[in-house]
Amino acid sequence: MTVKKGRNAIELEEVSFLYDGTLVLDNISFTIETGDYVGILGPNGSGKTTLLKIILGLIEPAAGEVTIFGESIRDFKQHSWIGFVPQHVSVGDWQFPATVEEIVRSGRTATIGLLRRFSSTDAHACAEAMEIAEVSDLAKRRIGELSGGQRQRVFIARALAASPKVLILDEPTVGVDIARQEKFYAFLKKLNEKHNITIIFVSHDIDVAVHEAKTILCLNKQLVCHVASHDFINKDFLEKMYGTKGKYILHGH
Repeated sequence: MTVKKGRNAIELEEVSFLYDGTLVLDNISFTIETGDYVGILGPNGSGKTTLLKIILGLIEPAAGEVTIFGESIRDFKQHSWIGFVPQHVSVGDWQFPATVEEIVRSGRTATIGLLRRFSSTDAHACAEAMEIAEVSDLAKRRIGELSGGQRQRVFIARALAASPKVLILDEPTVGVDIARQEKFYAFLKKLNEKHNITIIFVSHDIDVAVHEAKTILCLNKQLVCHVASHDFINKDFLEKMYGTKGKYILHGH
């Protein structure tokens, strides 16, 4: 199955979600175009992670519609098209006996299923994913031996092994120093532009999101804004997002 030309990657229409009776997302509507590079911003408790879970199909909204590549998420079967890299892959204790190659190979499960034998096609997809993520030279290393930045790329390779059309990352640079962050976001930009993968990442760093993403989507339970990144700093979105007045200072990169 291929994406029909002109179809948007993700559409939400009047989506709401409640947790134990508390409204977490309130009437959210937006469209993410295929090939976009989106930074999601918002304070703690604003519903960012909940939004990702809804897009990933892990939880169902209380109301509203979610459409993935023109198909209702309830009917959408191409789960391998949505790659996900969770929080904290670059930090924590990873002392278990799995190699980089084994971690990446596990990313093919969504494509081939649990019971199908690993084929030469799957091996090629994994090799290509490691090459794109620039971790081929680490293939035989154990995941616990790697730096945080290296682990980050390994889990992106794992997501890429399924040949996704959308890559979603939740707080991808937690625990990564500034120099490695810049290299990492340059890598994401390459994935977006060279491989035409729609990128969506959640961040607390306004400066990084505005510099790196093409589009900014701001949440505070409701949709605060969904604008081109260069338009974000000229509006009063920060006050609406955080509830306080402040001046945004754009730092050079």
